[in-house]
Amino acid sequence: MICSVSKWPVRYTLPLGWRIIGSIGGNEQADTTMGCYRIRFTLPPKSSLNEVSSNLDFAEKNSFKEINISNCLEKMYNMDFPEVSNDKATFSHEDKRFMDLMGSSIYKQDSHYHLPLPFRKVDLTMPNNRNYALKRLQSNKRKMERCDEYKQSMTSFISDLLEKGFAKKSADSPKGRSWYIPHHGVWQDSKKKYRLVFDCSARYLSRSLNDENFCRVQTSPTS
Repeated sequence: MICSVSKWPVRYTLPLGWRIIGSIGGNEQADTTMGCYRIRFTLPPKSSLNEVSSNLDFAEKNSFKEINISNCLEKMYNMDFPEVSNDKATFSHEDKRFMDLMGSSIYKQDSHYHLPLPFRKVDLTMPNNRNYALKRLQSNKRKMERCDEYKQSMTSFISDLLEKGFAKKSADSPKGRSWYIPHHGVWQDSKKKYRLVFDCSARYLSRSLNDENFCRVQTSPTS
């Protein structure tokens, strides 16, 4: 900022904008804050100072905030691409519905917390996919007949689920409220054994269990 030798400011037109030299005028305010990209003080020659010392005004009475051009450019780019700078996690409408469902349905029994499947619809009805699941089961059976190791892994895993109470035989199959989940084994090279996988993405009549849930159902039990 260059001081003035008179009461009137002088404006210079530059390639990047205007430069105002001199007093900013108006009433003085202690809390006035101005933003500028570069601050530089230049004093007139001594002769000029001696002649107009009584009328010399400086703008440093007010506070100035120096603005970094790089920060301004970054801010401008972030406004064009808000996902770059927005680190705050936000919930979608479905996220809120899921959280409300879990908060109102969770309960504790025998030192374990129980949660329902997060269905999108309360009165959900599903088509009867029993015949489709039986075809998948027959295919799985033929693979077990060809490979003893595969058969031993699958039967052992299912027996373990039943013994620990993670799965149990259903007494009935309500119409529209039953869905048969196909399963198969996947070989794990790292552990040198088969892993049981429940195919919750299996589709029947253009419907699947994953389509009806807020989030994907875990497709394999943890061991």
